[in-house]
Amino acid sequence: MIFLIGALFTVLVGTAELYLCRRFGASKRFSVLLPANRSIWEQLKVIFWPMVIFSVAEYFNYGTYFENFIASKAASVLFAMIWSIALSYVFDSVWGKRGFASDVCITSLSSSAGWTANYALVKNYCLSSQFEKVSGTAVILALMLCFVLFTFTVPQKSIFKERDM
Repeated sequence: MIFLIGALFTVLVGTAELYLCRRFGASKRFSVLLPANRSIWEQLKVIFWPMVIFSVAEYFNYGTYFENFIASKAASVLFAMIWSIALSYVFDSVWGKRGFASDVCITSLSSSAGWTANYALVKNYCLSSQFEKVSGTAVILALMLCFVLFTFTVPQKSIFKERDM
């Protein structure tokens, strides 16, 4: 049940982030948490931050009881982000321009994939070694650092370029 609530939280908060970005434009003050533009990289923020915020709340409620909690969260966040990238490129190559509704669908599907993976990993006690726990923490921290760095110092790669709407 908590995984379903987590997926719903991620979709609702991610949709709110997309709406705020489109409605009011990019804000320098919140650009680390909210999409600064309409690039695929910036759209990953609507998956990453809600999942991490919900996971922190989960950890303090029951996550300490599971040896594999942090590593499973890291793997599921990466899985959701990979789904988001793949769906974005597929959608762009098939239909071309993307609107708000398609971004919400991509966020919903990616979030669902990530939370489903998380459920399977936690339930089956996968990723519970000490190395995997440390690696999971390192992955989450590295992604946080990348979101901060690449928001203010944007690399000249296609994933970082703003798409046409």
